[in-house]
Amino acid sequence: MQRKNRWIGLLIVLAVVLTSVAVSADDDDGYKTPEDVAAAFVQAVADNDADDVLDTFGIEQRVARFDLSKLVQVKGGYAIGINPPAPNNSEMFRELNEHYMQGQAARSIYVFCASFFADMGELTAQSAYDADDAWAREMGNRVNPVQLKGLAIESVAESAEQGSKNLREEFAKRAAAYSVDEVVGREIVYTLDGKRFRGGMQFFRIGEQWFIDGLWASRRSGYELGAVTRLW
Repeated sequence: MQRKNRWIGLLIVLAVVLTSVAVSADDDDGYKTPEDVAAAFVQAVADNDADDVLDTFGIEQRVARFDLSKLVQVKGGYAIGINPPAPNNSEMFRELNEHYMQGQAARSIYVFCASFFADMGELTAQSAYDADDAWAREMGNRVNPVQLKGLAIESVAESAEQGSKNLREEFAKRAAAYSVDEVVGREIVYTLDGKRFRGGMQFFRIGEQWFIDGLWASRRSGYELGAVTRLW
């Protein structure tokens, strides 16, 4: 009887281990569609979780793929003069590239969150380059992380320009410049406290995994990078 119980116990432990391995494998599969990663990003913002937010940007994956020579090949020599990542030819540069891309993501995430609490006229009149100190402090204090817990996605759709030849070419060039497999854009409608907002995301694919390439306002609005616009 004791031997039988030991076998039962071992089988239970083995089942738990195999289940854990299966779950981990699923987690490692990443985001299978742009819609998956958009949903994960919004959930991470609602949860106020910086690590999960940054995970959706695939920074480690992007750094591992980045090749400065390809960026120059696609965009020309002037690309080196517009603050690009460094060549991935040393451990120091790879780490610096990771910090560089985290900084880019952090700025757009902040603008994204702040725009839910701002009048769009303020965001367009006070860009990141000419905002005065008083306005910047006021905007920072308006962002309410607790209120952001109610943030949700109502819909995700291809941007109106997605099928245009110019945009397809733009996305193809960006994919080639940053050594990723594909770049696409989506327009997203968000809801927060009964209000509706529109914004956009650009995504990149490496293998079968999708990540956020950047946040932008609806291309029809032309507002600050990452900002959402209120739908009335």
